[in-house]
Amino acid sequence: MSDSQPPNQQRPPWQGGPVPPPSGPTPTPQGPAPSPWTRPYDPPSPWARPSGPAPSAGAFGAPAPAEPYRPVQVRMVRRAGAPLAGLILAAIGAAVVVFLALSGATTVGTFVGAVVLATVGAVVVITCYMWLDRWEPEPPAYLIWAFLWGGGVATVGAMVIEQVLSLLVFDGDEVLTAAVGAPLAEESLKGAFLLIMLTGLRRREMTSLTDTLVYAGMSGIGFAFVENLLYFSTSESLGQTTFMFFARILMGAFAHPFFTTMTALGVWASMQRRAGGAKVTFILLGLAGAMVLHGLWNLSSSYSITAYVGTYVLVMVPAFVVLVRQAIRSRRLEGVVVRRELPEMVWSGLISPEEAGWLGSLRTRAARTRGLPREEARAVATFTDAVTELAFVRDRIKRGWSTPELQAQQAELAMFVADLHAAAAPVIEPMTGGIPVVPPVAPPPSAPLPPFEPRPGGWRG
Repeated sequence: MSDSQPPNQQRPPWQGGPVPPPSGPTPTPQGPAPSPWTRPYDPPSPWARPSGPAPSAGAFGAPAPAEPYRPVQVRMVRRAGAPLAGLILAAIGAAVVVFLALSGATTVGTFVGAVVLATVGAVVVITCYMWLDRWEPEPPAYLIWAFLWGGGVATVGAMVIEQVLSLLVFDGDEVLTAAVGAPLAEESLKGAFLLIMLTGLRRREMTSLTDTLVYAGMSGIGFAFVENLLYFSTSESLGQTTFMFFARILMGAFAHPFFTTMTALGVWASMQRRAGGAKVTFILLGLAGAMVLHGLWNLSSSYSITAYVGTYVLVMVPAFVVLVRQAIRSRRLEGVVVRRELPEMVWSGLISPEEAGWLGSLRTRAARTRGLPREEARAVATFTDAVTELAFVRDRIKRGWSTPELQAQQAELAMFVADLHAAAAPVIEPMTGGIPVVPPVAPPPSAPLPPFEPRPGGWRG
């Protein structure tokens, strides 16, 4: 690769350019203050960089692996897992609903058929959300927790609250309970999962609008799954089952995820505000939108088929189309953010120019991992996820949301990317054929990245 640089383009440190001053606090007479770029841990020996002569280099200096890839242990960045107590509570709630469905079923065959029909609807909707979540896939444990929360805690809690409201507030009026009580209880409980995700280290997973949409969707899918299970289990005829399948699966498969998504929009808008009052206001507005749509849906179905179809065509479909367009736009913007941040990672030495080329596209990412053994594919996936998360964090810092916690997360992720690259170098570095290079760009002073030392035998050698 040529050493020439575009006009007015600062040369990166690894090509002889100036090394930026440290971004941390100035030294004190007692010694230098800790830098945010200091490793939060000491690398254990299992993933220390190898010593000895570097392997022979191929194109662009990429080393040719001398032996099959063996996974190297790399300490993960700090994350908050799905709490065991929360998983158990959600699972118990889901088990209670399944028991109720089983006890209400006319026959075992009816219950099995209900499980199959409810699963069909859930699988279709989950597949759509997984497509939306391809740039930075959410941890499976969180997704399972969201599903169980919707299907367990939210479902059981809503059943209890609706019964209380029906007896004490609505005097047994089924229409009012369905149009007012059900949306109040169900949307509040489904949306509560998003507030849980904003606590502690779990907040690190909520880095984009897509993340909030996915977690809201999984909570809604879990709720819809067990609700469909209850309805199908109590069906008394084939005609009734057919009608419910048409109304609840073909027409309403996205209903509960769609309603909860309105809460997600409010939560995401609140995350873009600094004032506490504004945060609360946007969350309540999103929740109110979810309740209104849910109430209209239930109210229309309580009157007639004409009212139901009219509400579906005139209200639900247009609102759903707007939401889908917004979700697709959010997914596309995630790719824009990643491609915008990659040149600065090249400048710092975290990745090579050619690696930045294939990291900037979902298609080339998939092509680079296609056919790899499981361990190698997992190593590459972990590396690409870390690069993507680092890009999102840096984008948030550049947009003026820098905090000490976010700066620490950026430093930790940068170290994590460097160590993942070193550990999986025999797999990652040969993935350079036929990919356009991405030239380095110096980071702005407001969001510095330190230059990382060259890896022995690596692409800068």
